Amino acid sequence: TIHNSTNPNYSRECQKLIFFMNKNIFFLTLGIFLVNQLFSQQDSVIFIRSALEKKIEFKDTISKKNHDLYKECLDWKLSTEDAYKIFGMMKSISSEAKAGLYNWLPCYFESKVLFNGCVYTMEINAASFIVLYNKWSTLYFGCQSAECKNYFILPGGNASGD
Repeated sequence: TIHNSTNPNYSRECQKLIFFMNKNIFFLTLGIFLVNQLFSQQDSVIFIRSALEKKIEFKDTISKKNHDLYKECLDWKLSTEDAYKIFGMMKSISSEAKAGLYNWLPCYFESKVLFNGCVYTMEINAASFIVLYNKWSTLYFGCQSAECKNYFILPGGNASGD
């Protein structure tokens, strides 16, 4: 077949080729958009990779038996489902905000998680905050909402307790 502008099939073949190329460009653009959306949404998505392990770090064994906080730590429970709910309510905070607005309690749950494509150790502290860390970075998340209070011993947002 001779392809030139006088051949009527040439025009039809070009139209088909252009349509096919436009269709492919559309789907390629759509795919890039969807992948971009997936990665931009990962700030709020966490995948728990190991069981939650409760840690209690009271150093003074004598005060353990008489300390109300120690009893509260022993009684504090979280499930994996709770951890997903909690993380969904958390907001990213700076290390300065974490230090100024959140107490630290000697009880927390620890787990390995996947967040933003990286593996972290996650600590859910009983004082309404989460720390994600690995050898490259540390991320802080805090929760001050009324819903979070149901999951923690101390509410977040006011370390002085006022």
